[in-house]
Amino acid sequence: MKQRILTAVVLLLIFFPILLFSGTPVFNIAAAICSFLGVYEMLGCVGLRKHLVLTIPSLIYAAAGPILARTRFATAYGVLLSITVLFLMYLMFIHVFTSEKIRTSDIGTVFMTTVYITVAFTSIIRLRDVAEIGRYIYIFVFIGAWITDIFAYFGGRLLGRHKLCPTVSPKKTIEGAVCGIVFCALAFVLYSGWVAHELQLTPNYPVIALIGAFISAVSQFGDLTASVIKRDYGIKDYGKIFPGHGGILDRFDSILAVAPFLFILTGNPDFIRIFNQII
Repeated sequence: MKQRILTAVVLLLIFFPILLFSGTPVFNIAAAICSFLGVYEMLGCVGLRKHLVLTIPSLIYAAAGPILARTRFATAYGVLLSITVLFLMYLMFIHVFTSEKIRTSDIGTVFMTTVYITVAFTSIIRLRDVAEIGRYIYIFVFIGAWITDIFAYFGGRLLGRHKLCPTVSPKKTIEGAVCGIVFCALAFVLYSGWVAHELQLTPNYPVIALIGAFISAVSQFGDLTASVIKRDYGIKDYGKIFPGHGGILDRFDSILAVAPFLFILTGNPDFIRIFNQII
């Protein structure tokens, strides 16, 4: 427990300064490193890291997404879509000439997991740059994932009676999941109130609470998705980079699901107006 707490403190000391530079290339580099390490961990988990013809391009793609997210070609989904298509075509090409060593299922696994991780970290960068309030909106990713995780854990410990998904994560309970959703919705409302005060806006709190509840459910889905992959491949943690906490994917599993969903929402101009009172 002491090791987990110490690691958490160190991570926070690193995390908050990075947020202060979220409008600079420092943020791109931090996201690229996380994406790179996340894909590296995942390829090790699924047992495909030894195939360098898959590993090297996957790692390049993983780092390229966040790095290129702020280039002049990064309008909407442009640059990410382009490099994703190129990555897919490369994998198909490689499969044709290595079919005796690399199976179709391997290609599918590499593509699915690599794109999932890369899109998530790239989405955080894109969220940060949404309109004029992007510097506030991207924080919702971390609020949604971490508030849900904390209160689902303690809610499950105190109130948990009914298992949520025992075959995937035996310790998670329905009561814990509900606590995570409720407190995430509350956290969204409180944070929005502060943002509204800073920007002199009038938020639509019921809508924000509903979004918070939805994002909390997505967060828990992301957590369970990471758990089911680990279970399928018989591992406890994706990595050991964070003593007592595991790897990048063990700490960012919920964020992987939350970030793309929030990015999709911000693709709709109406989402930006949730801070304004609907007449």
